[in-house]
Amino acid sequence: MNTHRTLCSLFTALACLSFATCSTPPENKTSNVGRNQPLNLTDLIVVNYSFPESGHIQDPYRKTDGTRIPDLPFLVGSLPSYGLILESEGLIPVYRKLEIPPEQQAEMKKSLAVTSTSTIYRRGPGGYVNRFGQQVIPFQFKSVCSFHQGRAVASTEDGEGLIDTAGNWVVPPGKYVWIDYSDGPEDRWPFLKSGQWGSRDSKWGFLDSNGNEVIPPRFKYPSRGDAYTPIFSEGLAVVADENDRFVAIDLNGNIEFAFPENAYEVRPFSNGLALVSIERDRYIVGGKYTEGGKYGFISTTGEMAIPAKYQQASDFSEGLAPVSLNSEVEFRPPHHEFYPDDKWGYIDTTGKVQIPFKFTQVGKFSNGLAPVMMLGKGWGYINKAGKIVIPYQFEWADDFDHGIAKVWHGGKECFIDTSGKIIVRTENEWAIF
Repeated sequence: MNTHRTLCSLFTALACLSFATCSTPPENKTSNVGRNQPLNLTDLIVVNYSFPESGHIQDPYRKTDGTRIPDLPFLVGSLPSYGLILESEGLIPVYRKLEIPPEQQAEMKKSLAVTSTSTIYRRGPGGYVNRFGQQVIPFQFKSVCSFHQGRAVASTEDGEGLIDTAGNWVVPPGKYVWIDYSDGPEDRWPFLKSGQWGSRDSKWGFLDSNGNEVIPPRFKYPSRGDAYTPIFSEGLAVVADENDRFVAIDLNGNIEFAFPENAYEVRPFSNGLALVSIERDRYIVGGKYTEGGKYGFISTTGEMAIPAKYQQASDFSEGLAPVSLNSEVEFRPPHHEFYPDDKWGYIDTTGKVQIPFKFTQVGKFSNGLAPVMMLGKGWGYINKAGKIVIPYQFEWADDFDHGIAKVWHGGKECFIDTSGKIIVRTENEWAIF
């Protein structure tokens, strides 16, 4: 959730920064735009790698023509995997760059799975700029997050709080142990008043954007496995009550209904349905992770709308959810674990199979497309009819977002548009390929 100071004069210079022709790898284009054209940060894709102790590599490219431009005079915060700099309410979270000695950079790069010749910087204090890089809120925070409904989570050495778009504290730092980011339409910000994030004994409550405790801290996060922050989605939040029973609450904290007593984990609502795992017992058999329970989907009225019969599943997106009847590998595994007998497909919100079980691994639908993988073929993208529209050709492929997806092609990190065209090809190589 959290993302963690360059001199003000650099921001002034950035407002006039032009895309001068720069040295780039042969596969990248060079810019011929005039030197007086101002830089718009939202026209960029930034490739980001993180290191221990807040070390970061950030390589900026123009998404219109793939040009590698000179490094920005700051580090951008809250960068999604697809690399777009997203402006929220006219503001972008950034950090001052702090230099790292070359010998220390060399040691840090040994831990990176990607080979890169770029400079590593450490994050300094954070602040906010507009899309032209002009400073709006000074560098004064330990960490900064994107704005939502006029508020953003920021922190100092005293702890986290909420600020307004002028940088003033609405909720002072240190009043709460933790305040989490809210990105839905609901004006509810989850907080911890005591305890520790990730602890099953910690109690969550919800603030409004004025800092009022609308829902007192009396709920736990809704999982008996991995911890995650409870959030509101589609007017409901999935939490656990004082008896460890998973329940859905409304915006005032009233319990709408309870989930099955044998629920192991419940995900936030999406497309009117919440993914629930029943009697899940994760263990290892023959080197594979096996789930003892099953996945199904519950409606916003508390009904088991889609029976718990799937070995693996993920949330609905654009009316379809990826599911598998037999896969012993989790959805989008972090370590690229694949087996020939794994079969994934997609169901609609009624539970009807819309795309047959035939893929080794899959992703979620976004921009009308979903990444799918077949052993021996690689990754490609299908449409909602299940037809391959971007051919199998990638070693790895992420979901689309804002019309862009990150892929690995020929061992290089790349970014494509929804036609499958590579709009940015980096020289970064992924060590596992």
